[in-house]
Amino acid sequence: MSKIHYSSSNANFEVYIGNIENFSKNNIPLTSEQQQRYSKYKFLQHQEFYLKRHNFYREILGEYVAEPQLIYHKSGQPYLSNHKLQFSLSHSFPYALIAISKNEQIIGADLEVIKKDIPTNLQSFLNQIELDFFATLPNSKQIEYFYKFWSSKEAILKALGTGFSFAPKNLTIEFDAKSQPQLIQLNHPNYQATDFKLHCAQNAEYIYAVAYVSEPS
Repeated sequence: MSKIHYSSSNANFEVYIGNIENFSKNNIPLTSEQQQRYSKYKFLQHQEFYLKRHNFYREILGEYVAEPQLIYHKSGQPYLSNHKLQFSLSHSFPYALIAISKNEQIIGADLEVIKKDIPTNLQSFLNQIELDFFATLPNSKQIEYFYKFWSSKEAILKALGTGFSFAPKNLTIEFDAKSQPQLIQLNHPNYQATDFKLHCAQNAEYIYAVAYVSEPS
């Protein structure tokens, strides 16, 4: 398991990433809500992945909260019924991620295992500004930036608490000189683009992004 601590003048959070195949699928009973989620998976591999990542999340949350009670909003947003801890969950087989705010900042995170192919329907989640940028990339960089776009947008949507009910094309992402994503446009009634900061990292297997509402420095 990897643990990354990120701290700056306006952010303080920790990211845990685990290969879920190394975790147990037993020991912790499921609530009725969790049992319903589990029963939606029809294949044994998917059921075991659910159980193992649930144990992973509970183990990490247990380092911050005694007996964490993990439940979900109707939007799918996870939260604890017994604590105000701000956190975000993500998974992409065989990995799971949990990002935890150390100072109660709103936070969202997404992890994507890197695959060889790029979807053909980029226009479904990239707006024209982003499509124009993507068209300038050499073929050798397109997969990397596809996942940077995807993980950054999903992280922001999780931080907003909307998921994909808020169209990803309403976000505009650009990249700085260090290839870090920046939110430059957000068509949302309650937030501005400048409210959010992004942190993105990768290795040979996956890319992840964390979005957080920045505090005044």
